[in-house]
Amino acid sequence: MVQVNVGASTSVWVSVGAGRIVWVSDGAGTSVWVSDGAGTIVWVNVGAGTIVWVNVGAGTSVWVSVGAGTIVWVNVGAGTSVWVSVGAGRIMWVNDGAGRIVWVNDGAGRIMWVNDGAGRIMWVNDGAGTSVWVSDGAGTIVWVNVGASTSVWVSVGAGRIMWVNDGAGRIVWVSDGAGRIVWVSDGAGRIVWVNDGAGRIVWVSDGAGTIVWVNDGAGTIVWVSDGAGTIVWVSDGAGRIVWVSDGAGTSVWVSDGAGTIVWVSDGAGTSVWVSDGAGMIVWVSDGTGTSVWVSDGAGTSVWVSDGAGTIVWVSDGAGTSVWVSDGAGTIVWVSDGAGTIVWVSDGAGTSVWVSDGACTIVWVCVCDGACTIVCVGE
Repeated sequence: MVQVNVGASTSVWVSVGAGRIVWVSDGAGTSVWVSDGAGTIVWVNVGAGTIVWVNVGAGTSVWVSVGAGTIVWVNVGAGTSVWVSVGAGRIMWVNDGAGRIVWVNDGAGRIMWVNDGAGRIMWVNDGAGTSVWVSDGAGTIVWVNVGASTSVWVSVGAGRIMWVNDGAGRIVWVSDGAGRIVWVSDGAGRIVWVNDGAGRIVWVSDGAGTIVWVNDGAGTIVWVSDGAGTIVWVSDGAGRIVWVSDGAGTSVWVSDGAGTIVWVSDGAGTSVWVSDGAGMIVWVSDGTGTSVWVSDGAGTSVWVSDGAGTIVWVSDGAGTSVWVSDGAGTIVWVSDGAGTIVWVSDGAGTSVWVSDGACTIVWVCVCDGACTIVCVGE
């Protein structure tokens, strides 16, 4: 070994005897660098006892410092940096020793992003400690927020967004994870509509908590409201309207669900008429609850009222008048049901004449001038 100093017993450098310097000092006893004796510098410092870098003896740097005791970066001995610092003890980034960055920070101690060691970023924040987004480690972002720890959307990990909010924590919509939106809100926490997960809307609201309409999940509207909580109409789920209201809770009409209106009201809850469900009106009222006439359901009038509760006439159900009243409760005449009048009254309850049904008058009551009824038989 050859040693050289500056005359003050301080070695300047040391050689292994074959022209290969092992180390060098600054002449003040401080090593400047050290080699492995084979021509490779092992480490270097700045001349104040602070190592600047170290290698593994094969020319590969292990770490580097800023000369103030702070390591700037470290690798695993194969030229791959493991981490880098900003020179104040603050690690800037770290990798897995295979060249893949594991995480990065902003140099102020805040991690900016992290990956899974396979080059896939796992999450990112805004540099203030707030996560901006997270991935599933397979390249799919799982959720994103607006930088205030509020998730903006969430995915199921296959690129399918599960739900979205408005950045203030209010969910705007939700999907089933298969790309189908399940429901939507107005951003104020009020659900606007819902579907069955198959793309069919089940119900819709006005965004104020009131359901506007509902269907059966097969695309058929079941009922509709006026948006104020009052159902306007209802269908049977097959697209046939069953009944309709005036929007104030009063039924206007009802059908049998087969397209035939069964009855109609005046919009004030009073039935106007009723059908037999086969398109034939059974009875009609005057809109005040009083029946005006009734049919047999086969299109033939059975009786008619004057609208004041008094039956005016009655038929035999075959269209032939049986009797007629004066509308004041007094029968005016009666037929035999075959079209022949059997008897007639004077409208005051007194029979005027009676027939045998064969057009022959059996008897007649007449006034003798003294207001005495004289009945004369045949």
